[in-house]
Amino acid sequence: MVKAYQHDESDIIVAETGKRVAISAFPLYSQKNDKQLLGTVIVFRDITHESVEQKSNGEFIAHVAHELKAPLNVLFMYSETLLDHADASRELTIEAANVIHDETERIAQMIDNLLNLTMIEMGTVAMRRQRVKVADFLEDIYQTMSRNKLVETMEFDLKLDHDLVTVQMDKNLVRVCINNLISNAIKYHDKEKGKIDIFFEDRDNMWCFGVNYDGPGIPEQFQHKVFQIFQTMEARDKVESTGIGLSIVQKIVEEHGGKIWVESEDGKGAAFKFTWPK
Repeated sequence: MVKAYQHDESDIIVAETGKRVAISAFPLYSQKNDKQLLGTVIVFRDITHESVEQKSNGEFIAHVAHELKAPLNVLFMYSETLLDHADASRELTIEAANVIHDETERIAQMIDNLLNLTMIEMGTVAMRRQRVKVADFLEDIYQTMSRNKLVETMEFDLKLDHDLVTVQMDKNLVRVCINNLISNAIKYHDKEKGKIDIFFEDRDNMWCFGVNYDGPGIPEQFQHKVFQIFQTMEARDKVESTGIGLSIVQKIVEEHGGKIWVESEDGKGAAFKFTWPK
């Protein structure tokens, strides 16, 4: 019988495959004589997945820190302005209050999205399916979103048959899903003649929800990335976005056993649709 003592570990990247391999050397000593070296065991362990996961976690934290830092900087700037100008004009006070409100709302939405995303990925979200009257459900979402000051200048339309039957779904999760799709449409719609449609269709053995909007659209080469976390089109459209919402939408749809996709032409708006079996 022998004893093994672990030695230093190092790792290499295999050029031919791109895999990362950890190499450990274990000297083997006799059990009767600790000074008698019998040999060495070399262990090769594939740590590619672990390395990718660590990198992804680091990137995730960096993105979250960046997204939180931006609105916090704005909050700091405007709060400092109010503190330094106790006799500030009413216009400046109102502007500062509105900006602080909007940025606080942005942070709150991001935190909610992160919590939802984390719970879904950890499997701690329990699906609570119930019979929901689709017409009333979407009408409520529509009325809530219509009161958003960002949609005051756009045409906002709800298309559905009020005789629709009830649908089995997790009401709270689907509300998060649709709210995120509408928020996305509000961000990217055509500011001059924008129109956003929310619709629901009965397609044989499938239910289909959708949100479409007029706007710049999504280039074909980007469409396969829109549901990946932290993927945004900020650089092109100068729109503030965390890149989390659509990722959550996809996961909620998949939790219902469905699928989601986007239909769009560059410069001609976009339609986000998702279905699940009846």
